[in-house]
Amino acid sequence: MPRRARNRAQYAIEHGFEKRARALAGGLARFGASFGPIEVEGKTVTTSALLSLLRAVEERREEQRDALVAARQKLVALEAAVLAAEPWVRNLPTLIKLKFGASNAELVHFGIRPARRKRPSPETQLAASAQGKLTRAERHTMGARQRQAIRSTGQLRVVVLGADGQPIEKKRR
Repeated sequence: MPRRARNRAQYAIEHGFEKRARALAGGLARFGASFGPIEVEGKTVTTSALLSLLRAVEERREEQRDALVAARQKLVALEAAVLAAEPWVRNLPTLIKLKFGASNAELVHFGIRPARRKRPSPETQLAASAQGKLTRAERHTMGARQRQAIRSTGQLRVVVLGADGQPIEKKRR
């Protein structure tokens, strides 16, 4: 249907077309035989053909109303189903996270993103570093590079006792 005709049809529907068409169809049914053929905008039509055209429009409108009623009923049923499922949809992710753990990779199968580990704040990082240094100092532990960095600067003296119990001195580097 061309745009102009569609606009005319929309205008007619919005401005009481159906009510007028129903009234005209009633009048034609009652007095149509006395009219004979009718000419409108260069087209000639019999009253019976015009009456069947108006009834067809009315039938289409009734079909549309029935479809709208059915669609509204389906919409109401959908809204009821959504309201019934909404608490589950809202709370089920929390229950699943409790079961699997918030950072479990299996959560992806449920459409839930696993929780990322939060990056510690600078204050927390500084406190952890200081605590680590205190622990190493208290336990006298060193890393591999710290052990390699230790160099002997002096001579080491080892005292070995002989069989008679007297010290035997030996110099070592």
